[in-house]
Amino acid sequence: MLCSCSVSEPASVGGRVSIAYLRSLIVDSSETITKDFTIAGRVVANDYCGELSRAFILADESGGIEVKVDAEDILVDELVPLFSSVELRCSGLSLGREGRRVVLGAEPTDDYVVDRIAVAELMSRIIYLGDSATPPEAARLSIGQIDYDDLFRYVELSDIVLIAEEHDLDWCDWDPLTAQHTTSVRHFTDGRDTISFVTSGACSYAGERIPTTKVRCIGVVDSYAGDIAFRITGYQIEAKED
Repeated sequence: MLCSCSVSEPASVGGRVSIAYLRSLIVDSSETITKDFTIAGRVVANDYCGELSRAFILADESGGIEVKVDAEDILVDELVPLFSSVELRCSGLSLGREGRRVVLGAEPTDDYVVDRIAVAELMSRIIYLGDSATPPEAARLSIGQIDYDDLFRYVELSDIVLIAEEHDLDWCDWDPLTAQHTTSVRHFTDGRDTISFVTSGACSYAGERIPTTKVRCIGVVDSYAGDIAFRITGYQIEAKED
């Protein structure tokens, strides 16, 4: 199970560290990694279903981090497949703070906290530890247990239901001016607490009707418009019969 753990790992000249420890190194809006650290884990989100654009989320037992990729004409999933196990060499990359989100990318050259990593550079930094068609085990949490410390954590939410006001809605709204679906927010509740679900308008199921029965969903904790949100990954949603 992917769960939180201590980040009190000793600083050294390098070596493999947990993702939580790597994230703890940022003290400003952007921080270049000077030591030869590596991180390893499972790819728990990418653009396999169009759910995440030009990025992937790598998670280990301590948490997760979003890695920005400069991929315009190729799917990130073709580079780092969903659920694969990889090790990433981080020396020379930069950590950036986007609100409460900590992301990993190339050193910034403009107004962004990090730049996107060029595909050729990413491939030189990645070691594949194994591919798997089986998703990793997600941390089973209730809505009320999730907070900002869980950003990018791989999580399972069970026995939740779409709020009544949003019945008869699709996952994403349709914009007649652009003739495209737009990234949209829906809301699910367990009867006590409610959480926002953010879904990319580019995902493969954007126009599908949302189930109105209780569901089990697996994905990552994210934030949207400054609030905690949940993002389904690999379209892992199972509707239960009434």
